[in-house]
Amino acid sequence: MKRIFCLCFALIAASGFADIALVIGVGKYPNLGQGNELEGSVGDRGMIAKALRRYGFQVVELPEEKATRKGILAALDNVRAHIQSNEKFVFYFAGHGQ
Repeated sequence: MKRIFCLCFALIAASGFADIALVIGVGKYPNLGQGNELEGSVGDRGMIAKALRRYGFQVVELPEEKATRKGILAALDNVRAHIQSNEKFVFYFAGHGQ
């Protein structure tokens, strides 16, 4: 998983100035049991990512199955390692949040 993010951020860094967005949408929560799924979170992730790209952001979408605590923290660490002080950062999360 970390290699994917490193590659994404290496491409962003190579292009020079780039505002960065990390966009996450989670609808399935296996540990919460039946009835706790969200229908719109993954679709919302795609819509927000598309809108941010129109504004010139380099968007990293974290796939639902990688949106674990460990995966999200690794993605944030990669952003922190590659973002410049003159760049904007957007973090978008759609889901239950716990």
